[in-house]
Amino acid sequence: MKYAVGLLIELRHSTPSKDENLWEYRVVLVEAICEEEAREKAEILGKDYETTYEALKGDFVTWKFIQVDSVSEIEDEGLKDGSELFSRFMSDSTVKSLLTPFDD
Repeated sequence: MKYAVGLLIELRHSTPSKDENLWEYRVVLVEAICEEEAREKAEILGKDYETTYEALKGDFVTWKFIQVDSVSEIEDEGLKDGSELFSRFMSDSTVKSLLTPFDD
């Protein structure tokens, strides 16, 4: 079976900042026998995404896997162009946050 799995990954700077933390919500495709196996595989994928590097300003940036947020089975049968893979309900505040651009 195939699953769409949501991963929460946090960006951390080595230098303290007054700015809010930056987060990435990544949805990945996982093939597994059951939801539990999909979650286990997603945990491994999330940890594999972790990395640290030197940023342009000289501080170090770490992408830290925090957790598997969701596991949703994808129906293989009838999968075609335009098929829904994942959806979720959101509050007004979440949508406003998603629509707010990042400052450069």
